[in-house]
Amino acid sequence: MDVTKEWNLYEAGKKYNNQLKCINNANYYDLSEALVDFVNGNQWRNLEVTGMRKPVFNIMHKALRFWVASITANNTKIDLEPLEYSQTEQTDEMNVADFAASEIANLFEKFKMDNRIREALTKAGTIGDVAAHLYFDPTKKPYGGAFHDVEGEICFELVSGTNVFFGNANNANVEEQPYIIISGRDLAKNLQEEAARHMAETEEITEERDYSTDEIEVDAEGYGKATYIIVYKKETVAETKQREIEGMDEFGNPTIEVEEYQEERQTITVTKCVKNAYIYKDVDTGLTHYPVAWLPWDRQESQYHGRPPLAEAMETQIFINLMFAMIMF
Repeated sequence: MDVTKEWNLYEAGKKYNNQLKCINNANYYDLSEALVDFVNGNQWRNLEVTGMRKPVFNIMHKALRFWVASITANNTKIDLEPLEYSQTEQTDEMNVADFAASEIANLFEKFKMDNRIREALTKAGTIGDVAAHLYFDPTKKPYGGAFHDVEGEICFELVSGTNVFFGNANNANVEEQPYIIISGRDLAKNLQEEAARHMAETEEITEERDYSTDEIEVDAEGYGKATYIIVYKKETVAETKQREIEGMDEFGNPTIEVEEYQEERQTITVTKCVKNAYIYKDVDTGLTHYPVAWLPWDRQESQYHGRPPLAEAMETQIFINLMFAMIMF
């Protein structure tokens, strides 16, 4: 099978990122990889030093932890209040705002949201941005299977900014995007099973090595991975609806006729695929907004990626380590 058209959009997104010039004219992906290494303490990478010790005084990690701790000093909670002039009648038995607030509280507890917020800020503070991706998994049972006849639940994941691609890369506004792509890696076996559930072909979904990254993966037979992409698009679809038309017959008796008509609505469709095979395609989610929240640490002009706050500290961090290395020599 030929390469899917969605995969071509993914390749275009990677090409755009490779063309970005960051601090000191660094490549976007190279800078992101270096920042992750520096925060994790691997600060002597690519430095050819012989005969000296290699101390690490990781001020970058300490600064990042301080920023995150300052922002997340208090727990997060969402309270909803009905609009003062809402047309929805509120009753004592069923207050819509209270019901929605309770469901959000349940999701926050399920996702361990305070911990996820700290994780999101750490990711954004390291490479500049992160996305929260919410999706519906029909294979799971909510509340630990307490309701046996109910299947499917809302799931939550954090996606590094290097794996998120906007259709309009010069605009950081999520809702103004023509499409949003999220890429990831999963076991080829899992992707094949998912494709089978959607009655799609599975032969083209095979194990493959991702040569665009140095990430180490388990090399075991039957447990190889494949790269997949999830593509959300804004589409306008037409629906056939019915309406009743009241009238009178020739004898003056009231009549009701059912008339069909077309009505357009905007929705978000989702497609999941690998390079040359679809897992599912153009599924109508019924959503009117993208299920993606975008967090750039500092916004940059004319691009969707955030500015990593630690990038300008890398040279200083190298100097500090070298200075102590020379003292210890």
